[in-house]
Amino acid sequence: MANLEPLGFIPEQVEDLGDGFKVVHPGVYNVVIVESDVQPTRSGGKMLVLKYQVVDGPHTGDFLTDRLNIENASETAKRIGLSQLKNVCDAIGFAGMLKDSNQLHGKV
Repeated sequence: MANLEPLGFIPEQVEDLGDGFKVVHPGVYNVVIVESDVQPTRSGGKMLVLKYQVVDGPHTGDFLTDRLNIENASETAKRIGLSQLKNVCDAIGFAGMLKDSNQLHGKV
């Protein structure tokens, strides 16, 4: 938890520049992974960051980002992250040893 009171932030008083985060409403979307990278976590672990692009429907062209814990001091966090990565692999039909995240790219 972070104390934001000193910031004095009131959303209604901030200009919407229209070029930031977009909300994609809950639903089922066809996406492809267009970028991936392993980045450090604040706790010294590693996360796989996946950038998806929606390929059809009303949100075509929009991007979504997913961050999966692949190394973490918390075994629970790591187990959840690896389970999420398994779900990604299952969704695109990937089987075998995942040697590089590029193997996940471009598959709907």
